[in-house]
Amino acid sequence: MQRRAARAVDALAALLAAFLLAHATRGAHARAPSRAQSLRAVRVSPPHGVPRRYVARGAPMGMAAPPIDEARIAVILNSNARRVGAREVATACELVGESNVFVTHSHEDARAACAQIVARGYGTVVPAGGDGTLCAVINGLARERRERWAESHPLRGMPRLAYVPLGTGNGMGSLVGPRRPMREALRMLTAACARAPGEVGALRTLAVPMIEVDGGDLCFFAGCGFDSLMLNDFKAIRDWARSIPGARARAVGIGRLRVANPIRLLAEALQSLTGYFVAYVVRTLPQCMAGRHRVWARVTAPAPAPAPAPAPERTWQPPAQPRPPSREQRTLYMDPRRGDCATLVTAPLVASDAAPPSNGADGADGADGARLLLFEGEAGIIAAGTSPYYGGGLKLFPFARVTEHAMHLRIARIPPLLGFLKLWWIFRGTYRNYRCGVLDYVGTDFEVELLSGSYPFQHSGEAVGERARFRLKVADAPVRFVDFAPAPAVRDARPMPDAMVARRERAAAAANALAKRGEGAPADALAQGGASAERPPRAAPHGADAPPAGTQPGQLAPA
Repeated sequence: MQRRAARAVDALAALLAAFLLAHATRGAHARAPSRAQSLRAVRVSPPHGVPRRYVARGAPMGMAAPPIDEARIAVILNSNARRVGAREVATACELVGESNVFVTHSHEDARAACAQIVARGYGTVVPAGGDGTLCAVINGLARERRERWAESHPLRGMPRLAYVPLGTGNGMGSLVGPRRPMREALRMLTAACARAPGEVGALRTLAVPMIEVDGGDLCFFAGCGFDSLMLNDFKAIRDWARSIPGARARAVGIGRLRVANPIRLLAEALQSLTGYFVAYVVRTLPQCMAGRHRVWARVTAPAPAPAPAPAPERTWQPPAQPRPPSREQRTLYMDPRRGDCATLVTAPLVASDAAPPSNGADGADGADGARLLLFEGEAGIIAAGTSPYYGGGLKLFPFARVTEHAMHLRIARIPPLLGFLKLWWIFRGTYRNYRCGVLDYVGTDFEVELLSGSYPFQHSGEAVGERARFRLKVADAPVRFVDFAPAPAVRDARPMPDAMVARRERAAAAANALAKRGEGAPADALAQGGASAERPPRAAPHGADAPPAGTQPGQLAPA
């Protein structure tokens, strides 16, 4: 039924497009250049990618990376992003200079631009695009520093990033993106880079950890289940929208009577956040009702180190206590039944039947490769992130920033209909399930084994094929982002209200009156530290323990 419905929609769209194209699209194509032609008109990037002067000439392998110039700014614009056009390219060229702007059309262009950025030693890199563009730039810079300059920890020498969200989902934009247009963000960035550290208006940075997927790619969120299924459906609808005939024409009509092209408006809407909603309703939700989004998985985490063996002595010794788990071995369960109380997970232990794919840091497992069993069963989504936001402002990982060096793993088991009814609370990150329908863990290393077989996998909001086993681990060093948010105010700039001023004056007048009668300290003494000032004697309590009348303080009562 779904294939027949999709074919019917394609046929109707083709008929409508053919009718409109037969009347008016020829002139519109001649007058309205395509998006790629608009980008090339700026002469920042030729039709085949990055200009030769932007490509690294090739540095000797194994040499130390050049020093970073904190005042230099490089801008990378992904021409495939939804909101990247000729206007954004012209703005970047105007504010930072044409030689510092890199427009990419493919992964090869992005790698060449990253090579040149590392060779020139830029102190600030501005990725303009979606979450995929941001992670592609970070992976390109890290790969260049690791392969060409032989750095074992490339993230530690990474230049700071100033992310400008111009994509579709923009999950990281809700955390580190500027809440202002691109022109204003670049102006503020250039002005702040010119100031010395510590000055008023200087750059402030925010450190965000990254996730290593199987010891290779770096990302900020990844997972499988409902989210990866919806991304695959959105990708199918987006590709269909791009292939609609006549979608490039800006206006259609007969003669001088021209209106906006409805096919183009429909194609642009299906490539935005509206496309996610359409993909969810038309394709993902029917599959979820049939149980297509569910997987049977086993999730494990590193086990704490075993207790040290006691020394062989004849005298009695207390039993050895287990070592406290290190930061890499600590896994916390956020218990919603106790007000999101963080509980340390210590049992049960399971044996690792196969060596998990990693970058050689398997020493965090317990004895004989034992790991903590967090979950085994049926789930609808298994995803982790170091950023609270997933995409479009969806706060899917509310505990991602509980600690500085950890990620939030969420295992959802609720029915799709209940998730749809609770979408508002899930979107805000306030939904809690007290029957273990949603399991939330905070840790640094998680291994997921899909016992039901391979399933679509995604990271950084991009579908990357199917996997039957994957390991997510927090990278050794975080990435520094430019913090566009203003610093919190320490002192209130507003004057004190009149009611509070009058109350303070009345309290000072009462304190001065008591001081004149010798019953208290003056208002000035109380203001400077009334703890040492003399206070009036306390009245004796009424009751059996009170001294009789006529007895002075400190004097015994007559027998």
